[in-house]
Amino acid sequence: MHAHTQPTRKARGLLGFLVALGICHATSALASSDPPIGMNLTQVTDALVDVFKTSRAFWETDRNEWIWDTGVPVPVDEDGYPTSLRPGYAARTLFMEALEGNYPTGTYTLLYDGTGHLIPDIDAHSPVYFDNGGVDNRIEFQVTNPTNVGIVVDITDTDPNDHVRNIRVLRPDEDGTDYVSTYAQQPFRPLFLDRIRNYGALRFMDWMGTNFSPVVSWDDRTELSNKTWSSNFGEGAGMPYEVLVSLCNTAGISPWFCMPHMADDDYVTQFATMIRDQLDPSLDVYVEYSNEVWNGLFVDNAWWQGQSGQNSYAYEQGALRGWACGTCGFFEPYGRWVAERSVQMFGIWESVFGAQSDRIVRVLPIQNGPGNSTPYVLDHVVNGQPAFQQADVVAGAPYFAGEYGPGTPGIDQWTVDDLLDSIEATQFAFDSGPYWAEQTFTLLDNPPYASAGLDYVCYEAGQHLFNFFGSSNDPLSLLFVEANRHPRMGELYTRYHDWWRDAGGSLCVLYTHT
Repeated sequence: MHAHTQPTRKARGLLGFLVALGICHATSALASSDPPIGMNLTQVTDALVDVFKTSRAFWETDRNEWIWDTGVPVPVDEDGYPTSLRPGYAARTLFMEALEGNYPTGTYTLLYDGTGHLIPDIDAHSPVYFDNGGVDNRIEFQVTNPTNVGIVVDITDTDPNDHVRNIRVLRPDEDGTDYVSTYAQQPFRPLFLDRIRNYGALRFMDWMGTNFSPVVSWDDRTELSNKTWSSNFGEGAGMPYEVLVSLCNTAGISPWFCMPHMADDDYVTQFATMIRDQLDPSLDVYVEYSNEVWNGLFVDNAWWQGQSGQNSYAYEQGALRGWACGTCGFFEPYGRWVAERSVQMFGIWESVFGAQSDRIVRVLPIQNGPGNSTPYVLDHVVNGQPAFQQADVVAGAPYFAGEYGPGTPGIDQWTVDDLLDSIEATQFAFDSGPYWAEQTFTLLDNPPYASAGLDYVCYEAGQHLFNFFGSSNDPLSLLFVEANRHPRMGELYTRYHDWWRDAGGSLCVLYTHT
């Protein structure tokens, strides 16, 4: 059994009992028994100094005829930079888009290597050019009126023998910063680092582009030299893993990694080796297979053509092994495959870490609640043992307030207090996320699971107010935003975390950092 750096469920119960008897000082005992709060990281733009790392892949544009996209592919190098242009055409990319103009004004600094000409456009204006002989050429431009379109950069000329590459766009300096001098050593904003400093773990599901990940082999990963470090429009392999490790080392926070659903054994071996060699040895590392494999949103081509969804992939793997059949439960192939591949990956990580294996927290992900895919995940036998005996934690997502949406009767007439009143009344009611989490706690406290000493953690948690398929300016969306900004939502979160602690929960990783 792997060691746990946080108090186990039994240890937390003992601390609470001692407090009740007055044997421990209440403040210190409660502080030591509170489960840590972790955070899922989603938005990359606000974290990075170099905002160009969130740019789209280059496409061909016609600036003379104002054709946004000609549809003609642009030849690019292995890092994604155009190697040549058709006469009269430009290569275009876009970033800081779809933020409704909520990004900084001021002076941006664009650096690039190579020989050519670049034009910042749309939200960018008044460029000033500094030629530095082909290395760290510099353009300073202004953003005074940010829009939802964002910043365009067009390459209008590039030398095929020394093509434009290694573009960096540094955000405006903030209080006490000099990003031109420091970005290479510290890619993250001080404000971002300050805001995450108290978290117990950082889950990199979104930063790794886990959903619909195209990654199969180690060569598919994002390299530090790649022009884009984030997944855009269903493409890309997410952030470079070196950057994720650097963030955890800088912040002193344990990482939670989601292994891509199609990743082969060599990928898992190489990934584990990088983490063993580069991560601060005082930090634990949470290892999970993919993300919500049971979720029918993650099927092939659900959002963009050419995607391989983890739900479709798991069903195929289950069918190959005879777990998908007319008499099988709908969730059986997903649950069994998650257990099978999870245990296989745990074994690889343990082999790589060797004597340091107690740093690995083996995460067995379930759908919140004891039904659906959960029993198949826990009970599936791998190498002669059920999966739950080869894991350290069971992870669910006990969201609250997920039942509110366009179909909620009368919600179009509600005030924010009406909504918060309703949430308060139903936060722990039947069929809520916390209700099903309670059933999971009961399951794990019963044989045969109790003897395994599994902690129950949240891979995602918190409020789940979301206007599916509605725009950000819909009245319902605005109501949900107002509710999230209201002080009463803070009170609901406090009550939620108190419930999670008292129920015996361990690490609670919220979704998501904003």
